[in-house]
Amino acid sequence: MANFKCVPLIESDELEWKRRLDDLTGPGGVHCSGWPDCANHLAEGYDRLGEHDFPRLARKYGAQYVITAKPGSGLAFPLVFRRRDFALYRLPP
Repeated sequence: MANFKCVPLIESDELEWKRRLDDLTGPGGVHCSGWPDCANHLAEGYDRLGEHDFPRLARKYGAQYVITAKPGSGLAFPLVFRRRDFALYRLPP
């Protein structure tokens, strides 16, 4: 859906990339400067996304799975894979 490290080089792609990052950080979008500040802002925003946000974003972007860095988050989606530091859940169609 979006990756902070792979910045697009074409202006129209940059606008779409920014919209996707804003969706992943929740209300207010991305407002930061520099890698440490932005990395923290993105992680905190993504962590605030709730169970109701993931199906909406999946429909918008055609996603089938969600990865969370909180393996014990208790999401009600089917758990596909879990490690100590992340979990992969299948989203409803």
